[in-house]
Amino acid sequence: MGWSFKIGTVGGTVIRVHITFSLLLVWIWLAHYRVGGAPAAWEGIAFILSVFACVVLHEFGHGASYLLTRPEVPTHITFEQMRKHLLGRR
Repeated sequence: MGWSFKIGTVGGTVIRVHITFSLLLVWIWLAHYRVGGAPAAWEGIAFILSVFACVVLHEFGHGASYLLTRPEVPTHITFEQMRKHLLGRR
């Protein structure tokens, strides 16, 4: 992946960002700066990074869904079993 760079690894999965994402950040910063100065520009950047974080979490949800639906993983767990496990009562 020549046009992307690694920003981290979570659970063995490499998170990469395409180089054009930095262009988006620059564009958002400039557009917001023209309207409301530096505070607005940084708020715009924070918003875009928050959306990026949500997208990354969403994609990890796909990975978790795949892992949970493999044939070797039992899928007959009931809500009551999950509730007991989460609350520590077995």
